[in-house]
Amino acid sequence: IQGMRFSPRVRVHMNELPEEIAQENIPPLILQPVVENAFVHGVKNKQSGGVVEVSFIMEQDRFGVTVYDNGGTMDAENVRRLDERMRAGELAEGSALYNLYRRMELLYGDHYELKLESFADGLSVTILFPRTGRRGGVESLLIVDDEVIIADGLYHMLQEVFQDRLEVRRCYSCDEACAVMNRNRVDILL
Repeated sequence: IQGMRFSPRVRVHMNELPEEIAQENIPPLILQPVVENAFVHGVKNKQSGGVVEVSFIMEQDRFGVTVYDNGGTMDAENVRRLDERMRAGELAEGSALYNLYRRMELLYGDHYELKLESFADGLSVTILFPRTGRRGGVESLLIVDDEVIIADGLYHMLQEVFQDRLEVRRCYSCDEACAVMNRNRVDILL
């Protein structure tokens, strides 16, 4: 939609999606705010020659998406400060970048990377996701119960049922569960 709105001032280029990435799962509304920011904060004032490019990265244990724009509005120092403010939680609650950062933290713990990079003519935002080899689906389940016998019983039952298809974890307190969820992706919470 943004590409049509800004045409012909801005050219949108989306590189071919590698088959390996097509098999992976990207949560909804992760890329949309990054692409929208490229238009709204990047190329919106370009009278001609604007570019928004979406490209893909494959690594052994992770994959990624890079959104680049040639708006040229942020130098390296401003990007560094923006990145620091984002990680420190100092951006406004409604900020798309901060919301993306928090969602990625909640979904993936330490198993993702969000990179901002300044170029002479623009800015890129790269999101690296852990590879799962699955398209969608549930990968992990966390059982939380302060009754040890209940947590352990559910844990052993679900381990037997799901075996290697699902990572099953257990915690005996909310504090312990929060710590686990900050470090790891949890798809189902019981």
